[in-house]
Amino acid sequence: ASCKQWYQRRVRGLLQRASIIVSIEDSLPERRKTAFLRYLKEKCAPKEAYYDDDKAEDDEGLEVKRYTEQTFDLVKSIQTQVTEWREESGTELKLALRQQFHDQQKQIRRLEETVTHLRKVMEAQTRFKRGVAGRGAGDDAD
Repeated sequence: ASCKQWYQRRVRGLLQRASIIVSIEDSLPERRKTAFLRYLKEKCAPKEAYYDDDKAEDDEGLEVKRYTEQTFDLVKSIQTQVTEWREESGTELKLALRQQFHDQQKQIRRLEETVTHLRKVMEAQTRFKRGVAGRGAGDDAD
């Protein structure tokens, strides 16, 4: 059981590292991301080793194979969840932005209506002042 627990802790640690790497990679600008990927490939890639999964396996080999398959399934599940989360987040963000855009359009229309109304009021005031000034000049002529 202790071998199994050690293996599970090791897998969790590796998955956490992978998660950190993915989040760093996603946040990098394109040029730095390319340099980061090159660094990972050159400095952090595992060494290649020959493995033949068709040969007869002993109990320990079967256990390692089973853990490997479980790990692969877990990683695949996490990838699926992350992809779904990104899609959902993108959809929610689009909806929120669309609503914000719609609200801003309403505010702009209200402001345009207010400006039009104020322009009409100012024109009416100007006509009124001209009319008052015109009558006052006419009164002086009498």
